[in-house]
Amino acid sequence: RLVSKVSWTYGHRIRIRASLINCTALGTWSAIWMLPTDWVYGGWPNSGEIDIMENVGYETNPRMIHGTIHTAAYNGMKNNQKGESIEMTNDWHIYEIVWKEDSIQFAMDNVVYFVYEKQKSSSTSDTWPFDQKFHLLLNIAIGGNWGGIKGVDAESFSTFVGQTM
Repeated sequence: RLVSKVSWTYGHRIRIRASLINCTALGTWSAIWMLPTDWVYGGWPNSGEIDIMENVGYETNPRMIHGTIHTAAYNGMKNNQKGESIEMTNDWHIYEIVWKEDSIQFAMDNVVYFVYEKQKSSSTSDTWPFDQKFHLLLNIAIGGNWGGIKGVDAESFSTFVGQTM
């Protein structure tokens, strides 16, 4: 797991090159994501979460990448998080967001597949907490409420190679 010591706000493009070819086992949950540095609006999900890339090991045909945001109004606990998905191959890819003052654009290999926009009529931190500093995390979780929903293939973790990103 990597947690960056640097934080960013809007006005940046965040690009990460990664391969999931060795992270396909049932039960894996790979993620390149961002959390608030200062939690200005309170705990999760009130201060937001930006999932630049998520992949769960049970989605094999086709392999899918998910780009998602979570806020107080839209989140996984309410099952109304905002996001989209794109098919991927087992290869190296560039996952990115372009984070502007009023939108976050998600892309894989320069193909934009989701844009979340600040709601102009009712914009509050409930729908747009993305005016604060966020830091980057990279990790592979095993199991969990999404990655482990269909179980975990323990045999995939018995070799020295294991599962890597």
